[in-house]
Amino acid sequence: SVPYEKALAAYREVLEADTQESSISEGYLNNQGLSMLSDGRVEQSILLLRIAADLYPESANTWDSLGYAYRRAGDRDKAIDHYELALERDPEFRSALRALEELRQQPD
Repeated sequence: SVPYEKALAAYREVLEADTQESSISEGYLNNQGLSMLSDGRVEQSILLLRIAADLYPESANTWDSLGYAYRRAGDRDKAIDHYELALERDPEFRSALRALEELRQQPD
């Protein structure tokens, strides 16, 4: 979507200009996304966590958090997909392993 692509481009620009900018660090974006989720702002959370995963694609944690957000949003298939992406980066990532086990035990 256009707004997402524009937002991602803006974040990339800031990151390229200053790799030490704390407001776009992996941890900060991830924490903000999870905070939005706990505040009930599910759509905004998913958007920010998508940005974090796109900016830090090698991080298992960003993909795991995105899986968690999709799970909370009730999108089982996307949750599974994103937990699997986390495990591609770190096959021992505990929360993704646990979540996949729980999701796969649930009936479709």
